[in-house]
Amino acid sequence: MRLAAAEAGHPRAQGMLGGLYAVGLGVPQDFGAAYFWMIIAAGWGEAEIRPQAMNSLGAAAEQLSPQQKQAIARQAVAQWRR
Repeated sequence: MRLAAAEAGHPRAQGMLGGLYAVGLGVPQDFGAAYFWMIIAAGWGEAEIRPQAMNSLGAAAEQLSPQQKQAIARQAVAQWRR
């Protein structure tokens, strides 16, 4: 359900989904997916969500290589640019 809401563009769901991937709650732990959804929530989400998304984005980023972060960021921008 959260995935559908996140894919439909709901910023709160995007941030929540990123958090779930970061900790592996209800989904397999996946720092790449967490980073992807946090980029979207931080970049295109509502102003009130951005600070928390940016915080979580940094935590997920610590688990990824620079190359992984760059590839995921390109994917997020390509998919969510409006």
